[in-house]
Amino acid sequence: MHIAGGNFHARLPHHLSEQEQNRAASSAASLLQASGFEVELDPALGTPPPTAAFVPIAVPDPAAALADLTHRLTTGDNGYDGTAHLAQAVLGHNGVLARLVTFTKAAAAWSARLGHAPGDDLSDLLTESADTLGEVQQRLGGTATRITTMGTSWEPHRSSPRQAAATAGTHSTSTGTTPAPQTPPQAPSAEPHPGRRR
Repeated sequence: MHIAGGNFHARLPHHLSEQEQNRAASSAASLLQASGFEVELDPALGTPPPTAAFVPIAVPDPAAALADLTHRLTTGDNGYDGTAHLAQAVLGHNGVLARLVTFTKAAAAWSARLGHAPGDDLSDLLTESADTLGEVQQRLGGTATRITTMGTSWEPHRSSPRQAAATAGTHSTSTGTTPAPQTPPQAPSAEPHPGRRR
């Protein structure tokens, strides 16, 4: 294999067939070309496989970014405005969830172009999942607006029945007391009162 600036020699395992050796050389040539090297490849080696040109590139870590937003939401004193900002970044109409819907649809389209049955099955699954994610995003897209509205409302908010019940349950558990059972009222006795005559 000739690379601009000199020749490059690599030894392949002896047990490989000639076809496997040619395929390995083609793949190596594709990777070198994708990395910016000028490579002269013997045409007899044939064309490299479709995936041989893939070179991983550095991309932002979406999982780490989402974990950071979640950490800020759960540990910081964000207030209404700060929490609304975080919610908009994730649940808003242009947020992470909406982009996940777009990505899933793109993956479905890619699978459909493969032209075989497993690709069709995967495309159907991705399409159905994208529709479900889209419905969730539509329901949650206004979360930030609702949070902001709660923060700017002049009306006092009604106390949460759930929180009141949870607080009452926690108090009873911590003190170890239980409500005393109520004694049902007794009917008046039919026996004559002592000291009385009929």
